Amino acid sequence: MLTSLRERSIHRHLLIRFPLFLLAASLVAASDAGAQIDRIRRTAQRAAERELDRKVEGAVRCAMGNTGCVEDARKAGKPVVITDAKGEVGREGE
Repeated sequence: MLTSLRERSIHRHLLIRFPLFLLAASLVAASDAGAQIDRIRRTAQRAAERELDRKVEGAVRCAMGNTGCVEDARKAGKPVVITDAKGEVGREGE
């Protein structure tokens, strides 16, 4: 009888502790996944900014709406970058 009480006690502790362990492990895994997604997002953003900088470097900057500037640059075979009133390169969605 003593053995069966010990077995029941151990079994009961496992039934309580194992699900708690699984819950804690899943919460840690979820927070790690969120951190990885943030790192991937930041890396992609930096890569996009570097690509934009590479394309803008050496390009003719034309103000938005200045079709003469764009036509002249294209005739000269140069890349064109459209800028806003402040001279900043426009980005999609702005």
